[in-house]
Amino acid sequence: QQQMQQQRQMEEEQDRALDVLASSVVRLQSLSKSIGGELKEQSEVLLSLDADQDASESKKMKKIKKKDSSEKCAEEASVARSRSSTATSTSTTTTTAKPSAVAAPPPPPPPP
Repeated sequence: QQQMQQQRQMEEEQDRALDVLASSVVRLQSLSKSIGGELKEQSEVLLSLDADQDASESKKMKKIKKKDSSEKCAEEASVARSRSSTATSTSTTTTTAKPSAVAAPPPPPPPP
């Protein structure tokens, strides 16, 4: 009879330990689901952020290309105006300029 009582006591202790273990497993399962949900939300936020960054980078590159293009056009126009102005002033100078009648004096002879 004492042996039966000891066996029953052991079974009750094992049942309590199993209840504690089951409770821990349920808590771990709940935490795992919460962590999984949080990871899913953060993944969606990161994907959205990545898409926003890509769009922003694309807009930035378009603006840079547009700016470079307009600066290049402005530079080319400036060079063209400069060449046109130089050509006009050269042709004006050559048509209106008269050869100089005064020549520069020759350098003095070296001393003996």
